[in-house]
Amino acid sequence: MNDHTEATSSEAVLVGGGEMGERMRALDWAATPLGPVGSWPQSLRSVVGARVLTAGSARAGRQSVTDHRPDVIVADIGMPEEDGYSLIRAIRALPADRGGTTPAAAVTALARPEDRRRALMAGFQTHVSKPVDMTELVAVVASLAGRTGR
Repeated sequence: MNDHTEATSSEAVLVGGGEMGERMRALDWAATPLGPVGSWPQSLRSVVGARVLTAGSARAGRQSVTDHRPDVIVADIGMPEEDGYSLIRAIRALPADRGGTTPAAAVTALARPEDRRRALMAGFQTHVSKPVDMTELVAVVASLAGRTGR
C-alpha cells in the first residue's frame, strides 16, 4: 500500500453508545495526531475509514455482532440491564462463524488491576480506561483489527 491508497475499511461495533459512541463516529480516523497515514504501522492503517456501528444495549450488540460480523467490538462495561461482562461471555459462546471469536475491547471507568483482570478473564482482549483518549482508542482498534486475519 502506498501513502495515497486508501486502506480497506474496518468495521467496529460499539456497544454502549453514549458520548463515546458519538466521539467514535465523529472521529476523522485518517487525521489523528499520530502523523501521516503513510508512516503508520500496517495494523494502524487498517482502521482508516473505519465504520462504526452502535448498539445501545448488550442485546442489540449481540444482534449486531451476528448480523454484521464486525472486525472489532468495543463494549462499555457499565451498561444498564446487562453489563459488558455478560455481553462478552454470550459472544464468546457463539460459534466462530457467528462472531464468537471477534476481538473485543472493554471500556470502563473501573481502572484497578483487578478490573482489568476481570475484563480479560471474561473474554476481552484488552481493557481501556475512561476517560477514553481517542488516539489510544484508534491504536486499540487497529491492534485488534490486525488480529482478525481479514
